[in-house]
Amino acid sequence: MKGALPTFAAVLAIACGLAGAASAAGVTICNDAGSEVVFALGYVGAKGLESTGRFESEPGKCATLLADVASGPFYIYATLPTGAMSWTGHGDKTGQAFCVSNDPHFVRRNAEYMKDGKLACPVNAGVQFMLVPDVPPGSPKFTFSQDNADRP
Repeated sequence: MKGALPTFAAVLAIACGLAGAASAAGVTICNDAGSEVVFALGYVGAKGLESTGRFESEPGKCATLLADVASGPFYIYATLPTGAMSWTGHGDKTGQAFCVSNDPHFVRRNAEYMKDGKLACPVNAGVQFMLVPDVPPGSPKFTFSQDNADRP
């Protein structure tokens, strides 16, 4: 699936552009982890909180995604394919729960998984994403690295 990231990102940006107001910024994701990282992004879509993925990021590369989604907040969840490191929220004010999938091109809308006012994702398909910081304000960016990863 290497090389699919730029193509899928372009398709995703066009599709998401239909759902929200345009924003030139998007969210920039860089990989300084030393190996491939698999990740998903969370955002506020036309129907509420949504997650999309499954993206693959090669070491040393950056990509700007969701450029046509209304401005943030943006959230991220990621792991190394080996599971040796992950990037996830911890349930504090910077974390947000989303439903995910291992499918290569998924979009999950949290509203479709609500039950009795709580998020009820399919088994093993709900994770805490972490907030992508705006540095500088209005330019969300996240860099995967060993220094900012949780280790299982």
